[in-house]
Amino acid sequence: MKKFCLFLFGIVTFNGNANVLISEYVEGSSYNKAIEISNLGTSDVALEAEGYTLSLYSNGASEPSSTMSLKGILVPNSSLVIYNGGLTTAAEFPEPLGMNNNNVIKHNGDDAYVLRKGEDVIDSFGQQGVDPGSYWGTESENTKDHSLRRAVDVLAGDTNIDDAFDPTTGEWSILEKDTFDGLGCVGVTACTGTEPQPQQEGDVTPVDTCIFTSCDEVPLVKLRTDFLDEIYYVNTHAATDSGVEAFRAALHADIKAGHTQLTYNQVWTALITTDEDPTNAENVVLLYTGKSIPKSQNASVSGNAPDSWNREHVWSKSHGFPESSQLGYTDIHHLRPADASINSLRSNYDFDNGGEPALDGTTVTNNNIISGVSWEPRDLVKGDVARMMFYMAVRYEEGGDVDMPNLKLVDHIDTDGAEFGKLCSLYQWHIDDSVSTDEINRNHVIYEFQGNRNPFIDHPEWVELIYAEQCVEAPVVLPTVSVESITVKETEAVTLTAATNVNELSYVWTQTSGESVTLTGADSATLTFTAPDVTADSTFEFSVKVVDTQGNEATAVASVSVTNTVEVAPVAEKSSSGGSFNFLLLCLMGLLPLFRKFTR
Repeated sequence: MKKFCLFLFGIVTFNGNANVLISEYVEGSSYNKAIEISNLGTSDVALEAEGYTLSLYSNGASEPSSTMSLKGILVPNSSLVIYNGGLTTAAEFPEPLGMNNNNVIKHNGDDAYVLRKGEDVIDSFGQQGVDPGSYWGTESENTKDHSLRRAVDVLAGDTNIDDAFDPTTGEWSILEKDTFDGLGCVGVTACTGTEPQPQQEGDVTPVDTCIFTSCDEVPLVKLRTDFLDEIYYVNTHAATDSGVEAFRAALHADIKAGHTQLTYNQVWTALITTDEDPTNAENVVLLYTGKSIPKSQNASVSGNAPDSWNREHVWSKSHGFPESSQLGYTDIHHLRPADASINSLRSNYDFDNGGEPALDGTTVTNNNIISGVSWEPRDLVKGDVARMMFYMAVRYEEGGDVDMPNLKLVDHIDTDGAEFGKLCSLYQWHIDDSVSTDEINRNHVIYEFQGNRNPFIDHPEWVELIYAEQCVEAPVVLPTVSVESITVKETEAVTLTAATNVNELSYVWTQTSGESVTLTGADSATLTFTAPDVTADSTFEFSVKVVDTQGNEATAVASVSVTNTVEVAPVAEKSSSGGSFNFLLLCLMGLLPLFRKFTR
């Protein structure tokens, strides 16, 4: 069986005048598909070191369907061929003349490509965010089942990804289907074989013997020293006080930016570095058992032998991304080396507490627990697992990537589709098992390979900000109530208001003493009635009971003092019979009421 050797490239920088653009496009029968990138400038271009990437936008998508990092040094007038593995002439383009990538090179005539240097657009083919139907161009001259070559007088790329694209305006020559003789050289004619060739980039240093059936290089897209928290998380920091939804959206945007997709073969290569045993550089540490075993003891070589290690999807791939071309499938933030038989035993179960010790045959698997529907990993990695799951749920939001569904963490088990549980068990694991030095180092290494980070390792407190409301029970607040006692005059309107400490209460007012009055609002916070006429100052008492949604009660009593406002006339002194006679005379004359008015 043929093996390939593994290399990692250092980062170098070249300056000078360099014009890099898309110079040829092949869309032929079956998998005869290729894109050619050429340097029309006068200086070398280190593609990997300078951050060149090629992104595919499928079927009118406004976000990349897949992105790859380019590598090699394009000397002046040399070309790099990026091809699908099904290209008939693929064998003519070994590295550094070509790169095979089936995830990016899978266009069908109606797709778009964007060539970038870092964040800057260098060239584009097609129009991002627009679906032209079956092809770009006219019925007879188009991008479907044709090869296209860039005109020799075009020396700079189309950096406007939003402008209309028409290959029939003279910038492109449109050739017959399956025309390959111009791939690998500048110009519109066939290659002669004497053209300048791309060179290997940087100082190539083997980092390991070939230990896989197919060893794929993983170029460094970042350096850990490039990471500046305030810059990488610029949107997140700005949204800290904007509410959970706005904060989560900002965090999603930050960790999506710069994410470079790896192939599934490259995952093998990445994991021997991300999960290397810090005490033995020849070994990797397995997630669930904690064992340190040789890197060479992997399933690629051993045919998935029970004691070999393979690539465990912590967020099981059956929960939302079953195809290896999907971003989540090869996202190494949640991919870990695991014992092949333990990986199988864990299956695609949700994470939760409880069950029986998980047995590998008759061997206990280092305190992993299985219930038949859930998996509880050993204590030392529970927080690691939780933070990987939180990353996946925030990284892959609805509509964030054209090839990925909206991954959701839910607070139950026995899930299916793109959901995974159990949210609040994971939350508690995160609290109980804090971020370790190994996690921090792994996050740095993944940043170098994949270009993005797990924010819950950099900022564990953000887990609480996003998920605490769903998982932390609010303390029970018992209701309290109070009512102020008041003094009023007879016949005045009376208002009593119950002051409480919580909302969503029911109210019951009751009169407990005094002449009965008619109550209004006896089932609300505010009670009203009219003070009655009284012959003397009187006191009325009222109680109010409040009940919350849980049945908890509180009661308060208030008194209403009603003042009599009518003064009783003083009794006249007896001085003579004449006085009595005069009083009687006034009564007879009907003047007694008037007399009382002026004697009050």
